[in-house]
Amino acid sequence: MLPNWGELTKAQDNSQTIVEAINELITAHETDNESHMGAGESIENHRINEVIDHPAGSVPVDKFANARFITTAFESLAGWLDYSTGTGYIESQLGSANLRTGATSGGFGAMNVVPDGFIGLNINKAFFWRAMVKLSHNVNQTIHFGLGYMIDGSDYNGFGFKIVNGTLTAFMGDYTNLVSTEISGINITEAHLYEIRYSVVPQKVEFYIDGVLKVTYDTGNFPENDDPYANFMILNSTNSLRAMYLTDFMYQQER
Repeated sequence: MLPNWGELTKAQDNSQTIVEAINELITAHETDNESHMGAGESIENHRINEVIDHPAGSVPVDKFANARFITTAFESLAGWLDYSTGTGYIESQLGSANLRTGATSGGFGAMNVVPDGFIGLNINKAFFWRAMVKLSHNVNQTIHFGLGYMIDGSDYNGFGFKIVNGTLTAFMGDYTNLVSTEISGINITEAHLYEIRYSVVPQKVEFYIDGVLKVTYDTGNFPENDDPYANFMILNSTNSLRAMYLTDFMYQQER
């Protein structure tokens, strides 16, 4: 009866079986720190790609790089600070919040969040910010949303999106200096997912709309630390109601 192939010895002068030799090579491969790191190999391809995708929902929250995790569907406005002048007002609906100006020119509505236990905009911490925003009109209004200081509509310290009449821009400001870049091709009266992603090393901020990168700042006057991690503001300039509809807010920050 012939022996099993794997039980044969490697050579007449080497009693190690073929199976033992294979197992030895597998062990050596598994303990080799440089396995699969050659050009075109799997780990090297993962390393050089900017994003490694996973099935949606497959990454647990405790594996996120940004450990502070805040999300809301605006089912309640508890914890939010709200401001209004003239005929402006703010309301919470199931799954959304609405900022309305009323039908008098100069109507103003705003809301933000100022945490006590941490710095909302901490320039030394990476963060990920996003919200779904839709506007009722595209003219005769000024809109700001993002994080940092922007509640009065004139001074800025932070990152955000700004809409004046129909012009949408992304901006970065530090009270003294403000840089903004126009973004075209977005119908602001439709719901869009606006995102701000900030990294410390390398220092840069990226602005996305519906998952598409629109603007990047990696030089210039980055903001100072500031209190709010969320700001939304609407101001009209006509005797007609204007509204901003907010859903699906999320904020993640490194601890």
